[in-house]
Amino acid sequence: MARAPRSDVGGWTARGALLVLLAAPALFGFSSAASFDLEADLGGGGGYTFTGSPVNHGMSCLDCHQRDAAPVRAGVFLHSDPDGLFAEGYVPGQIYSVTVHLTGEDRGLARNGACPVGVAGCNRNLFVAELLDAGGAAAGTLCPDGIDFEAGGACADQSGARTTLLRDGRAVSGQSLAIPLDCAAPGAVPGHCVDIAGMQAAGQTADQIAAAIGAQVRGSTVWAFQWRAPDQAVGTIDLWLGAVDGDGGTTVDPRYADFAGDVAVVERYAIPAFGQAASAGGGCAGGGAGAALWVLMVMAAWVWGTRRRGEV
Repeated sequence: MARAPRSDVGGWTARGALLVLLAAPALFGFSSAASFDLEADLGGGGGYTFTGSPVNHGMSCLDCHQRDAAPVRAGVFLHSDPDGLFAEGYVPGQIYSVTVHLTGEDRGLARNGACPVGVAGCNRNLFVAELLDAGGAAAGTLCPDGIDFEAGGACADQSGARTTLLRDGRAVSGQSLAIPLDCAAPGAVPGHCVDIAGMQAAGQTADQIAAAIGAQVRGSTVWAFQWRAPDQAVGTIDLWLGAVDGDGGTTVDPRYADFAGDVAVVERYAIPAFGQAASAGGGCAGGGAGAALWVLMVMAAWVWGTRRRGEV
């Protein structure tokens, strides 16, 4: 009776096993799907931050958030304190406060004030960002707004008033909702705060107070975080950022926002070390001028040679 060549079967099995073993590191490099359905500010999407960076395999907010045919108005504007981070570059060891503005919001505005606990359809906006060096490693130290850096340079806490650290501090995300302040809190603005003590004195119930707070909840459009630059210059650092102007839609489970009808903005900001921005630009311009001069020299030599041959 003829039998299948054992060597072929065994060889194929061995090759298959080898391929599986070689692929295993790549397979295990992806996060568990168990966390994929979490909200983005809780490390959703399998733990990826979807900034479009290499560590996210190029995936960004645009991979999921789908908009309709309406024109896109949303954009992102960044500001640093001290000023000059994005125009002049980072100073090693300097702590910068970075403010992120979602501009041109036009989705989900009708859902503002619809966010008491347990009510679906909030106007949720958010951003997520990470700063990476040329090798894809986290550069510097991130910290939420209002949180101090420890003496050794580490961030003292993971969550601030408007931002939260993700992925063990390698990324930062903005809170999706802006909650009104108690009128007794520092910085509260009359007309834009909730007088909880006054409502309690008037005999209003906890549900009534919660409804008053919910009526002033808005989708966040301004966030702040801190970044401590590396102690030594490490070349150009890329800030990868994704922001979402949510439309307030919901999924079957009302605890989660949907991803249809939103607008996603993805940006990459190259931040050189201080003092290298001008030289980088000059080098580029100098290279262009040098190339042009070289071309002119070649053309002149060709013309000169042609003329000499004509004379001969």
